[in-house]
Formats: sequence, C-alpha cells, structure tokens
Amino acid sequence: MKVQWIGKNVDLQLLSNFVEAFFIERNFETVKTRNSSDFKVHASLLTESLIVEVKIVGCSNDFTVELVPKSYSEGFIKTGLMTLPFGGGSLILKGLKFQEKFKRLEKDFWVYIEKTICGCANSFHS
Repeated sequence: MKVQWIGKNVDLQLLSNFVEAFFIERNFETVKTRNSSDFKVHASLLTESLIVEVKIVGCSNDFTVELVPKSYSEGFIKTGLMTLPFGGGSLILKGLKFQEKFKRLEKDFWVYIEKTICGCANSFHS
C-alpha cells in the first residue's frame, strides 16, 4: 500500500527514524538506507518469516510512504496449488499465514504512521 501526503512539512529523516522505531519495538531487525530522493527501512522478523520494506519518497511537503511485503507468500500459494496432490497444502498454509501476519502488521503500521505524521507536521526547517 502507498499513501501520499501533501502540505505537511515533515522532516523525512525524522519520519524514517520513527518508522524504524516502529519495527524495532516489534522485535524486527532493521536496516535503514538513504539516497538523494528517498529513505528505505528494510525490516525482517525471521522467526515469523516476515520481511517488509518501507519506502519514503519525496520532499517535506509532498511525499509518499509505501509498505511493501518482501516475502514469497504468493509463490508459496501458487506452488502449493500446483503440487496439492503431492503435499503442497503446507506451502499454501505457509503463504496464507504470512499474508495474515502482514495484514495485521499493515493495519498497525498505517495507524502509527497517521499519528506520527500528525505529530511531525511542520517539523522540517530548511
């Protein structure tokens, strides 16, 4: 999912720190990177096979935040369906469990981001 904010004047470095903190509080391993136009936070919870990436792109008054799953759940489900007569059900189950975990995480993430952006509005000083 990708959401755009306009006119909030948010310090994107500060926002990326809050995004990283969100995942650290949930015991994820994180790696944050930055280039000239965006911030990325790669978060993984290996015990749950849950890997996601958050991309923050734009400038303080016009930016997007995107949460992208980085697991192979759809591949597990498709392969499981093709191999169902040969025990592929476990692959389907693994893919569905990942999707369920991701949906719960996604819901919590967007609530957190909304609150954080409201709290960080007008935090950017050039």
